[in-house]
Amino acid sequence: MLCLLLLASLLALPGCQGATRDALGRGATYADPPLESRSVNIQVFRQAAKLTFSNTTPNTLPAGRLWVNGQFGYEIGETAVGQSRTLPLNLFENEFGDRFRAGGFFATEPPSRLVLVELESGGELIGFTIGQDDPDA
Repeated sequence: MLCLLLLASLLALPGCQGATRDALGRGATYADPPLESRSVNIQVFRQAAKLTFSNTTPNTLPAGRLWVNGQFGYEIGETAVGQSRTLPLNLFENEFGDRFRAGGFFATEPPSRLVLVELESGGELIGFTIGQDDPDA
């Protein structure tokens, strides 16, 4: 009897899924439920298949999920004042596991445009400014 209870409890544990997946294998969803929002003076640049930004604010940006085009997300850590980040756009995925079409030499489809970048953290969305979206750079 004890063995059956132990076995049942082990089967109830989640498998080796990523921390951002639910029981159906879906990833995080954008702003669900809707969040407070504000903008900061941070410009985001796209150069080829990478997204680059620098924290030009007087405060550390908190850790959270960086969203691209309100659909594709990627977890990032804190970004200190003056710190720059460069992230491959193909790391960003939507709730179904589809990746952002970043483009590049071996891409089979044209790259998606970069139109919206926001950081979801602490119950709010922090909007960035698109400074350059050049998938051919």
